Amino acid sequence: MTQLPLIARDNFDQIWVYTDEDQLTVGEILYRARTLSQQLPDHPYCLLLCEQRVNFIIGFLAALWRGRTVLLPPNRSPEVTQSLVADYPDSCCLTDADDNVCDAETLFYDYATAAQGSITEIPLIDSTQLACLVFTSGSTGKPAANAKFWGDLVQGAGLLQRRYGFNEEDYLVATVPAQHMYGLETTVLLPMMHPVSVYGGMPFFPEDIRRALSLSSKPATLITTPLHLRVCVQAGLAWPQLHQLISATAPLSRDDAARAEREFGAGLREIYGSTESGAIASRNTVDEQSWALYDDVKLIFDEDSVGVLARHLPHMPILADRIEALDDEHFLMYGRTSDMIKIAGKRASLADLNLRLNSIPGVEDGIFIQAEAQLEGVSRLFAVIVAPELSQADVINALRQQIDPVFLPRPVFKVDTLPRNETGKLPHSEMMKLLGKLTDQ
Repeated sequence: MTQLPLIARDNFDQIWVYTDEDQLTVGEILYRARTLSQQLPDHPYCLLLCEQRVNFIIGFLAALWRGRTVLLPPNRSPEVTQSLVADYPDSCCLTDADDNVCDAETLFYDYATAAQGSITEIPLIDSTQLACLVFTSGSTGKPAANAKFWGDLVQGAGLLQRRYGFNEEDYLVATVPAQHMYGLETTVLLPMMHPVSVYGGMPFFPEDIRRALSLSSKPATLITTPLHLRVCVQAGLAWPQLHQLISATAPLSRDDAARAEREFGAGLREIYGSTESGAIASRNTVDEQSWALYDDVKLIFDEDSVGVLARHLPHMPILADRIEALDDEHFLMYGRTSDMIKIAGKRASLADLNLRLNSIPGVEDGIFIQAEAQLEGVSRLFAVIVAPELSQADVINALRQQIDPVFLPRPVFKVDTLPRNETGKLPHSEMMKLLGKLTDQ
């Protein structure tokens, strides 16, 4: 049995978490985590719903300290959380919001009102402990559970650090929730294992992001999504000097990456991964089309699938994307295997169509949806857009210059906003609800 430390930080006076009001050291975070671990209800599972990153970090540490398995849902909607409680009835819930989103025994937590102190105690955690169950986003159906063991999470954080070379001079600000695998790896696990500091809030609007980036004297790394990058680029703010930009969760076009680099005056790198595998590759989007695998990660190609082989993965997860190997360390990605469509004998990728749709000036957000119903065997495409200054005809004419006419959407629906979650993804259930309302009008 291998025992691994809860954190691998040994400077207990170093600032770990910045908030708008406080700067919490390693020792102070540990004190709060130990205190909270003693207060957790006696259930084997802990549904961790804390929105503020500082509360999430302390809650995650506390659950591990107590030997609990953390449940990480893709969002905090009552529909999702109630479903998890039904599937894992012996659960408690830890939250920092006053809304009641599930029926489990619930503990409210706020670091600012918790007992204060500092300790240097670091417990050892069994490497085989089931640390958490991370659930997929549900963008293609019901969220699915993915088991993450403590030793595997530690190794995965090591791969991330080796790729990016994070150290004590790094300060991380993220717009992605800690419940998502991307946010968990970069803003929770990485700072647990390496001496970086992190912003403890969850900034959403551009001005909130700008203020968070400015809290530390260290040049910040902004960990975000294509959707947030686009909003920030359009905000017209004066951004502080950054170390770098990191994007994930959806494909980023080279043009959008170049605009972001110009706006922020920093280089941008994309992370490729999945909930099942965690982060496994990266690229410099402006200069590189191909992805470079992390150290000790290999892709295994079968006739109809691509698996990920790595020492920190207990099983070989199958990727949902269409992958072309260039060599043992590099590959090209062409979108999800499930997003290939065929109309009138011609094939296209929904991911590519979405990139072209969102590249149209005046389109703030948009998505193609293949109609489930078919008329005489002919599939049709819908498009749903946020474009206040454009008409449906404007969008069709712009697309006509870029794509084959058989893939032009009929019709185009205009809405005020798309039901994206915190990571910028569109849950399948929410899109079907929206599409039902639009087609019933």
